[in-house]
Amino acid sequence: MRLLLDTNIVMYLINDTADLNSEVEKMLSDFENRLFVSAPTLLELVANWHKYSYMQRRWKGPDALIDSLREDYFINVLYPQREHYKTFVNLTWNEAEDHRDTTDLLIIAHAITEHLTLISSDRKFPFYRNQGLQLIYNKK
Repeated sequence: MRLLLDTNIVMYLINDTADLNSEVEKMLSDFENRLFVSAPTLLELVANWHKYSYMQRRWKGPDALIDSLREDYFINVLYPQREHYKTFVNLTWNEAEDHRDTTDLLIIAHAITEHLTLISSDRKFPFYRNQGLQLIYNKK
């Protein structure tokens, strides 16, 4: 299975797997599955590296954190292309829950366009299932 990890799932994976439910933890440890992140996740991880001292103690710099995704966790980075932005601009946003996070929406568009199953703990993401999102919700 090809899995796209939301930023919160990557943070749980690299910091505290106790926040992953057993189904998700099993999927992430199954080497038959291919793990991916969308490039916007890198931006959020770099911001978190600057924000959290425990991450600064573990990785000497944000570049080391990004390298660790591939080398230690076997996570590949997917970069948005024109077709991902086309999906993005055609999404109906979750206005009922005031979901306007463009980083989230680009990650969702990436998953829909590439037919990847997105894993997230974000409670606003199930809304996008009716737009083609394949989602595994990590209920903590």
